[in-house]
Amino acid sequence: MNLAHFQQMIEEQLGKEAMTFIRIGKQLIVNRAYIFKINPNKQQLIMSDMDVNIAFDLQASKEALKQLKALMESEIGKEGKL
Repeated sequence: MNLAHFQQMIEEQLGKEAMTFIRIGKQLIVNRAYIFKINPNKQQLIMSDMDVNIAFDLQASKEALKQLKALMESEIGKEGKL
């Protein structure tokens, strides 16, 4: 199985709730609710659950992280306008 297959399974099984997960580049699918920090220059994505104060440092391509950051910023901008 490849990542595209897993992405399709998530979408089929979760329906609208699959929007919680986002694919980053060719290697990662993450839950956007746990994105804590995006640093494209260091190719670093920090995932954190603030309730238990644990953080995970993931690596992704600069371009993928730039796209993710732009997407997250645009979503935050839309929420602010609602």
